[in-house]
Amino acid sequence: MDAIADTGATAEGLPEAPPFFTWADGDYATNALSAAGFSAIKTWQITINWPVVSAEFYVEKFKRGGARVGEILRRQATATYDDIVAHVRERLRRYPANASGGVIVPTPIFIASGVK
Repeated sequence: MDAIADTGATAEGLPEAPPFFTWADGDYATNALSAAGFSAIKTWQITINWPVVSAEFYVEKFKRGGARVGEILRRQATATYDDIVAHVRERLRRYPANASGGVIVPTPIFIASGVK
């Protein structure tokens, strides 16, 4: 969600945390899982084609589905939240339209597994 950083939205009042998508880095995930006592660690990435009907839909999914990013979005003033949605709307224009009038967003999914 580059839109959060690009619009100046803040995580005021939340504890420090790593940057968004830190766990999507294979080396980071492998090292963290290993340090936590996991073995036979495997990481891989797949891409799904996410049908997005609107910028509002996209941001709402992060707002409801992400613990930290959701809380950041919920804490924004209305004007800042609207700026985030506008930023996402602009970014979505780069993707091909689908039959329902939305767009298809290729979305990487990072998977890590291990045995403990």
